[in-house]
Amino acid sequence: MHFDEIPRDFDRIKSNVPNNRIFGLTVNNDLDIIKEAIDYGFDYLSFCTVFPSETNNSCELVDPKIVKKLPS
Repeated sequence: MHFDEIPRDFDRIKSNVPNNRIFGLTVNNDLDIIKEAIDYGFDYLSFCTVFPSETNNSCELVDPKIVKKLPS
């Protein structure tokens, strides 16, 4: 399951789906949200966009330095 923001009731959602589900979240430059997503146990993070393009009109560009700061 993929989310664009952390649901307020994420723990309830997570407990009500099969155990084999994976959870992802689209993030940007906000390290606090990235840390919160990691703390919640999201399986993967998806960065909105790192490089400018004509089709990107819905989110800010993610600074590559932010991506490098993440734990492996």
